[in-house]
Amino acid sequence: MSRLLVVDDQESVAYSTGLLLKRAGYHVDASSDAKKALELLAHGSYDLVLSDLRMEQVSGLELLKQVRAQSPSTEVIIMTAFSNIETAVEAIKGGAFDYIRKPFMADDLLMKIGKAIERQRRNPMLGSPHANFHANESSRSIIGSSALWKDVLRRVDILARTDCTVLLTGETGTGKSSLARMIHAMSPRAEKPFIAINCANLSEHLLERELFGNVRGAYTGADASHPGLCEAAHQGTLFLDEIGAASLSVQSKLLMLLEGGVIRRLGDIRTFCVDVRILAATNADIQEHIRNREFREDLFYRLSVAAVRLPALRERPTDVPLLAEHFMQLFAKKYHKDIRGFSAEAMHCLASHAFPGNVRELEHIVEQVVISAFSEVIRVEDIVLSPSSDHACGGEFEDERGRILRGIAANKYNVRKTANALGVSRATLYRKLHRYGIQPR
Repeated sequence: MSRLLVVDDQESVAYSTGLLLKRAGYHVDASSDAKKALELLAHGSYDLVLSDLRMEQVSGLELLKQVRAQSPSTEVIIMTAFSNIETAVEAIKGGAFDYIRKPFMADDLLMKIGKAIERQRRNPMLGSPHANFHANESSRSIIGSSALWKDVLRRVDILARTDCTVLLTGETGTGKSSLARMIHAMSPRAEKPFIAINCANLSEHLLERELFGNVRGAYTGADASHPGLCEAAHQGTLFLDEIGAASLSVQSKLLMLLEGGVIRRLGDIRTFCVDVRILAATNADIQEHIRNREFREDLFYRLSVAAVRLPALRERPTDVPLLAEHFMQLFAKKYHKDIRGFSAEAMHCLASHAFPGNVRELEHIVEQVVISAFSEVIRVEDIVLSPSSDHACGGEFEDERGRILRGIAANKYNVRKTANALGVSRATLYRKLHRYGIQPR
């Protein structure tokens, strides 16, 4: 049974709409208090939120922003009066599924909700909000409200409905693999297999065997015939990650697949027809590979029928707070920590970092912070921007490890005296000693 949250500061509207949806078979929570609704969102999982646009405590747009940050898989429908249509359209640009004008007909509302729930269920990449941690983890790729990221998602939304080959480019950690899953999940092939392989993780021979399979006797130890991933992905999607690492031999066979829809197993003289959509990704400079004769130009043009470049996180700094909050809630739930959020200084510190490892780096930083957190609010001194760095986040903390080392040495490794000299509690000092790998003698 799908779970819905109805939010309207007119209690009668919230109650009557909730009753209508309960009679339609949904599990419904209704609230006339927007702040209480935010608490319900923080502690519960909903498939859809139906919210009024204009409310006194928290606006519908602000509620939408909170939903997008806390639960990207949850759909949102905005209720609005005729005079607020332009703002409702803005809500759709901000991630709402649709809007409905008040007063509305029950059938119209139920139809819109049905479509929203259907889209959510058809999208395993986004998953149900009841899904486990690993399913939610992959949803990081869709979070963002910057203009750059909205352009990417709009393009992906268009391409997902087609059957064309797509080449995803961008730096490591920008979310290419997750976005490939999203394209598949939103495509007509969503119910069929999605199979991914990293071309950089296998030798030339192993990659060829994994992709195209083999017949018995094709090589020493081939005691039986085995189908490859191309056959396993029949009628579905095959995702070739780090395609730039594929050998020229593998590239030739991929070109045959893209041009004619046929493959040949290792050691076989026969060909097989397969119906598979190809998605590929790379963080390499393919044009440089082509100039060095390491990548086939004809294959490149076949792969890049539609090309999507994923921007680095430093190019969309306004998305950092949304992602950080999302990861914080995700890991707080995973590690059973009671954490409310980030201090303003801590969030400013994250937003001003360059993140060479992109979204993946931010995710790892937030996970480390949540694991070691001792308070409800993450402070700037809790954040270490890189595991290899000797300093914490923010200029005033850059030499913190050095100060602690000097202080504990001057006090002959007496933790109590060192804590007093540094003006911190012993518990805080022990935590910092652990963070910086300093062992008191």
